[in-house]
Amino acid sequence: VHLIHSVDSRSLLTRLDELAGELEMHPEVLLEVNTSGEATKHGFGADEVIGVIAGSAGLARVQIRGLMTMAPYDDDPDRARPFFATLRQLRDRLTSQAPPNCRLTELSMGMSGDFEAAIAEGATIVGFAPGAAYGHAKRWPPERVAEVAARVTRERGAACVLVGAADDREAGRAIESTLPTDVRVVNLIGRTDLRLL
Repeated sequence: VHLIHSVDSRSLLTRLDELAGELEMHPEVLLEVNTSGEATKHGFGADEVIGVIAGSAGLARVQIRGLMTMAPYDDDPDRARPFFATLRQLRDRLTSQAPPNCRLTELSMGMSGDFEAAIAEGATIVGFAPGAAYGHAKRWPPERVAEVAARVTRERGAACVLVGAADDREAGRAIESTLPTDVRVVNLIGRTDLRLL
């Protein structure tokens, strides 16, 4: 396990720490923050995550590496930017207060439709959902996703993650086959999807 996204509760964080002890692992996690306050989104509230970070010194194995959020869907990607800015500002504020097991170097935010706004606010990880399994997701040709992933990786230094349902596996393979050889994406299609984040 390299990085666990979407830790959205204290109970999950505690359970991961227990399991990590049993498995003799030191997993890194991102805490999910519900910056929009939407009832349909999971995650800690901004005030709650401050307490989670402060209390994380008691974790024996789990290392908190950063924060993640999902902005509300909107046809105008610029409307997502305030939610990304909120996450960055929260991370910046928490960095000086964080215990040693909280490096807070990662900001996972932005998807296919709003990744540019997320990158402008400091995203280090962005996601792409190449399928149309989510109703509003754009269905981009594999070449377009590969082109954008290459640009995001080369120009901005952000990592790219492909997410989607099992129905999108072929699209994921097509994207990987069209990527330039120096660009890597993490393909989680069929292993996780937006409904699980």
